[in-house]
Amino acid sequence: FLSQETTTLFIPAIMGATLLKVQDIEEFYHLSSYTGGAWCCTADVFLSKKAPHEKVFTEYSYGVRSVVWKDFDDDGEKEIEVIDTNFIHWRASTAGSALPAVYLEFYDDSFRLDKELTYIKALEKMKNTDPERFIFYERENDLSEGLSGWQGHYIPSSLTEVIAPLIMAGRDDVAEKFLDEKWPNRLTDKELFLSLLKEQIEQSKYWENK
Repeated sequence: FLSQETTTLFIPAIMGATLLKVQDIEEFYHLSSYTGGAWCCTADVFLSKKAPHEKVFTEYSYGVRSVVWKDFDDDGEKEIEVIDTNFIHWRASTAGSALPAVYLEFYDDSFRLDKELTYIKALEKMKNTDPERFIFYERENDLSEGLSGWQGHYIPSSLTEVIAPLIMAGRDDVAEKFLDEKWPNRLTDKELFLSLLKEQIEQSKYWENK
């Protein structure tokens, strides 16, 4: 079935069933399926067309959203948009978790972080997001003992979704300037907040400055 341009298969599984979609996308076969669950997952696998058809990319994405494979920057080469789930439950509830987008390019037989595209897309999000989504709103009845949010306030997920990709793209200067602009006067320890944020970024499987 891998020779067909688009194929949908219904494969019985031990727990229910899994819908598997197979697409021929130029130099790869793209296999995707939804496995169910609140955070897990749309599973995506890219297989090389060259025998023995080894996996070159695997990702378990947030909810029902699959990875996106397209030419995002009109350079004639396609990239992958991935929602990095590294920040799920980082100082937030499930619903309040940040889901930053990063972009990967195929280089030297593997997918790697496309820092320039990730930077450009972070700037677009910074510009196009409603400013109210960058506000630290006060939490009511905070029982987390400081483990969630920051000093009794919600951390705006949109803020993290801008800052994290900027830092991953190597643009700490832009990230820090943006945080300075959005940091409210009533909160303290901004440097500590940024340090903890960077520690979490370094846990991402797409972090390349290791």
